[in-house]
Amino acid sequence: LNFDVISTLLFNGTGSRLYKKLVNHLKLVSYIYSFKLDLFEEDLFFIVFNPINIDKVNYIISIIDSEIKNVIKNGITEHEKQKIISKD
Repeated sequence: LNFDVISTLLFNGTGSRLYKKLVNHLKLVSYIYSFKLDLFEEDLFFIVFNPINIDKVNYIISIIDSEIKNVIKNGITEHEKQKIISKD
């Protein structure tokens, strides 16, 4: 999976997995998104969020980490693939 797919699937947009989970369902953040910074030989991948309660930052990070691991282990669904393709 490339950066654009991961960003769309997990972070960017109201339909992304972590937006739905962290903003809509758990109400832990007011927004979440990601972006990539292109450098000479490497790229940096940023995940940005605004916590509702600063004391919950480590918990929020653990949810993000868990979802990334889930995608690595299980991949994405056919429905998610079609949704991402239709956005292009």
